[in-house]
Amino acid sequence: MEQTAHLPDGYPPLIQYDRLPHNPILQDMIRFNSQFLLDNRSALEYYSKRWVPDPLHNWSRRWEYPFCYAKLQTFLAATDRKHYGILDAGSGNTFFPFFVASAHRNIVVDCVDIDPSVIDFGRKLQAQGNSAVNYCHGDLRRLDHSDRSLDAIYSISVLEHISSRLQIVSEFARVLKPGGRLVITLDVSLNGTGEIPVTETSSLLRSLSTDFLPDQDYSLAVRTIREGAILTSDHARTIDATLVPWERWGFWTSVRNFFRSGRFHANLVLTVFCTAWTKR
Repeated sequence: MEQTAHLPDGYPPLIQYDRLPHNPILQDMIRFNSQFLLDNRSALEYYSKRWVPDPLHNWSRRWEYPFCYAKLQTFLAATDRKHYGILDAGSGNTFFPFFVASAHRNIVVDCVDIDPSVIDFGRKLQAQGNSAVNYCHGDLRRLDHSDRSLDAIYSISVLEHISSRLQIVSEFARVLKPGGRLVITLDVSLNGTGEIPVTETSSLLRSLSTDFLPDQDYSLAVRTIREGAILTSDHARTIDATLVPWERWGFWTSVRNFFRSGRFHANLVLTVFCTAWTKR
C-alpha cells in the first residue's frame, strides 16, 4: 500500500510512469492477473476479443489500477467496519475487482455494467470460487442500490464514454455513505478526437465538488498540461506499441470503428486523469 501512495492525483507525470515497472504493487497485480487469466481463460475469451486480452497491459490501466487500489487501501486503513460494500461502476470483465476483494476479508465488490454479455461471463468467473465479487446488469444512472448503502465506488475509464455523466455522478452521491470513498479515472482527449476534452474535465470536477470533497485542489491541475511532462498515449507507444490498443487493431478495424463512431482511433492522442474524493 505505501508503495502506491506516491502516485499523484491528476495527470500521471512521465517520470513516475516510466518507473512503474519497478512498482511492487503493480508487480503484485501482474502476478495476480497472470494467474487470473490462466484460471479463467475460457470464460474471458469472448470478452477479450471485444476489447483486449489483457487489460493490465494497457497504456493507461497500468497506472489507473495501482492508483485506484492505493486510494481504496488508504480508505480501508483509515476506517474500521465489519463490512465494506464497494461498487465497480462499469466493470467489464477484468482481474481488478477480484484483486480488490482479496485485499480485505470483509469486502464485497458489486460489478455493475450495462452490457448483459459482461454479466453473463462475469457470473462464470464468480462460479469459480470468487464469492466476494458479484456481477449485476444495471444502468449507472439508476442504480439498484439503496441510499447511503455503499462504502466506496470506483469507476475506471468509464465516464468518458457516457454523455449523461453528470447524472451518474449524482447517483454515486446518492448511494455512497457520508465519508465514503469515490475514485474516478477517465481518458482525456488532447487533440479533440476523443470523448472528453480538457475543458469538459473541468466541468465534471466542478460538479463533483457539490457532494464530494477532493483529496486535492484540481483547479490548477486540469488547466496545466505541460507537453512532454505528462503521460500520453503517444508516449506509451514509444515505450511499447502493444500498450496502445488501437495499434494492435489494424487498419481494417480502424476503418470499421470510424464508421461506427466517426473517429479514426489511430489519430487519438489521450492522457488520463485520476481523482479521489470523499462523500460530504
